[in-house]
Amino acid sequence: MKVGTDAVLLGAWASLPQTGQVLDVGCGCGVISLMAAQRAPLAQVTGIDIHAPSVIQAKENAEHSPFSNVCFLEGDFLLEPFPTLFDTIISNPPYHTESLISPEAARAAARNAAFLSFPSFVRRASELLTGGGTLQVILPAAASAQFHGECASNLLSLVRITYVHTTKNKAPKRVLMEFVKGPSTVVEKNEIILQEDDGKRTKSYSSLCKDYYL
Repeated sequence: MKVGTDAVLLGAWASLPQTGQVLDVGCGCGVISLMAAQRAPLAQVTGIDIHAPSVIQAKENAEHSPFSNVCFLEGDFLLEPFPTLFDTIISNPPYHTESLISPEAARAAARNAAFLSFPSFVRRASELLTGGGTLQVILPAAASAQFHGECASNLLSLVRITYVHTTKNKAPKRVLMEFVKGPSTVVEKNEIILQEDDGKRTKSYSSLCKDYYL
């Protein structure tokens, strides 16, 4: 999977612990993990992906980076016997629920929820989070209500949501969501617009991602 806007947005937006354990689920080539390692140099960041070539590429990217607090595992998130709980889990999870599967197996695995359903993903994430730990994801706006419902059923409370608009006149295409393990009644809501009418990045988007785009 190529580096895309979704990954960069989540990597820049996510709240990260200053120390502790961070897990990136479906890490692909490692962009979110490496951004987390850059932003939280005293935390330990682990990326996991079931797709072996992606993990190989992520490890190569880490070797060419200045960050020593990141590692990558090839494995199944649902089955991996992690030796620790995590303070933060971040993921750009699979979200295509249509019955048609991409003919390219690797891309289908990365983008089709048949390979990692929302219920399975959320249940496992809740099991692996410390009390007060956070789950942070980016999803299509149309999938956010379903995902929110699964989280609510697994003791995860929504505490922050950002609606992502391509331009100011368009409905949100993506939603960034942060959940905490445990009860919460306060939800911070905001939005970000990615492009001006002339196609250039908005000041807010540029400011959010200024440390990561060349």
